[in-house]
Amino acid sequence: YPIAGTMLIAGTAVGVILPVMPILVHSIGLSQGQFGIIVASFGLSKLIVNIPAATMTDIHGRRNVMVGGLAFISTGMLGFAFANSFEHMVMSRLLTGAGVSALITGATMSVVDISTPLNRARMVAPMSAAFSVGTVCGPAIGGYLAEHVGISQTFMCVSGIFLVNLM
Repeated sequence: YPIAGTMLIAGTAVGVILPVMPILVHSIGLSQGQFGIIVASFGLSKLIVNIPAATMTDIHGRRNVMVGGLAFISTGMLGFAFANSFEHMVMSRLLTGAGVSALITGATMSVVDISTPLNRARMVAPMSAAFSVGTVCGPAIGGYLAEHVGISQTFMCVSGIFLVNLM
């Protein structure tokens, strides 16, 4: 369940960005094509980092890779708080995607390690369900925070939550 809690926070971060990023993109004056590249960089980064993250998990341990993933996500979110260019936004999104990939890989392998063939589904289900709940709740949280505290502060808040989770 502690791993599921971490995944809930990770899923929330993925969702928080959805209502806020278009406002940020518009305020910087980027095109729709650039916005598409920013969105795609997250998935590209997850795709590219997934297999190396699994290798790193075997070499350096599950916890270390999860902590590294949380650090990357926190740094990526903080990057969005101060983003003022297309390149900066792409880099922040790449860091966030890499972090999510590392976190999911480390978490999944940790849960698989502590489960048995008889309870594996019951052990993995809360973790993946928590991530999904986070992605569902994240846009509402992101929209609320952006409206009440501002765009940069929203990303700083999410970055801070990851930093606390990392500790």
